[in-house]
Amino acid sequence: MQQIHINRHRINSIEFMTPDITIPLIPGNECSFEIPITNHGYPTHVHLSVSDNLKKNIRFLDDNPYIISQEWASVVVSLPPDTQEARGKIKVTTGYGSHREGFNVYIGAKSISSVTKATVDTDESLGIPGSHKRSVQTGLTDHVHVVKSYLGKKRGEQFSINSQSIKLYAIITLIIILVLLIISTLWKSNMLYGAMAVSVLVFLLMVYACTHFMSKK
Repeated sequence: MQQIHINRHRINSIEFMTPDITIPLIPGNECSFEIPITNHGYPTHVHLSVSDNLKKNIRFLDDNPYIISQEWASVVVSLPPDTQEARGKIKVTTGYGSHREGFNVYIGAKSISSVTKATVDTDESLGIPGSHKRSVQTGLTDHVHVVKSYLGKKRGEQFSINSQSIKLYAIITLIIILVLLIISTLWKSNMLYGAMAVSVLVFLLMVYACTHFMSKK
């Protein structure tokens, strides 16, 4: 199983547990798995993509997850009936495009030991003759499970973000009230000091608005 670490050694750094993974899959079937992404720094968005030769084989339920501490990226893999194998890279981008790294992916039914170092766990019954119908049904069940897990994580993430936003707005409101009281006092004693305090307040609000806008992107 692959693992991804970001911001561990420096800002926007990307590390993989292994440089290669193998996904055992016979033609005409598909499977799904999850990749844990661990963030060792500030919360940020991560963009997931694949090389051109894997665009028909790999898709992500969410290719731009917001990583606070750790999230699981759900990956769906398929191999067309007329294709014996597929090779390419899964790419991870951080820093809004400033840094990108990738790891090699092999999809096929070849011996695992002769291809790459790491293997994604899949159903071994895929290689048994006559198991195609059972594997398709299992694949559909896995997709339902992945979608439910994804929706549950999103609801939890939204609740966490909303709670943090409420706390942040409450703190900002208290700070503004305190600053206004200080401005009122300074204005009564000296209009110059009051004007300087108003300028500082407006500057801080502009900095916060710009920071908040950039983080939304």
